[in-house]
Amino acid sequence: MADTVSPLYAGKDPRALPNYSLSETAAYLRIPRSTLRTWLLGTGTFKPVLGIARQSPPTLSFFNLVEAHVLNSIREYYRLPQIRQALRYVERDLKVERPLVRKVFQTDGVSLFVDHLGKLLNVSQAGLLAMREVLGAHLRRLDFDPQGIAQRLFPFTPAGAHGGLEVDDPRFVVFDPGIASAAW
Repeated sequence: MADTVSPLYAGKDPRALPNYSLSETAAYLRIPRSTLRTWLLGTGTFKPVLGIARQSPPTLSFFNLVEAHVLNSIREYYRLPQIRQALRYVERDLKVERPLVRKVFQTDGVSLFVDHLGKLLNVSQAGLLAMREVLGAHLRRLDFDPQGIAQRLFPFTPAGAHGGLEVDDPRFVVFDPGIASAAW
């Protein structure tokens, strides 16, 4: 997406606009609705992990879809406290806004790393060996713009075996705010 800010969207990046309901996002990404809701809105003493484009009614942006997609790949291998710590570090210390929508995360199968100024920084602690394959499969479902920010998401489809984690899982569906995005 060459020009992400347009007068058509009141000077806002269409990828940040609220466009998707909680229910449809959960279905698109194949994440339990209750899990997605908790990540975005929190529950009781559990604070949200991700920000949400609009609180009421809960409405997600394309960026929220990407964040949930990447978080879903990480959460099975890292506990949420580790993920929160890594995200806080990347946002606060490395000054990277919305790190889950950027092409910065890498893994060696044990730790999460961020590519920062040409150096790999370890931003997590213990993980599992399967992490490399799972995170890689999720990141291959994203296309990034020249600044390394997600611009297209190809969600896993039921056509892919074992949750669509195969490299050649079909790319039948695409979310691309550059093609269509509702202005609210």
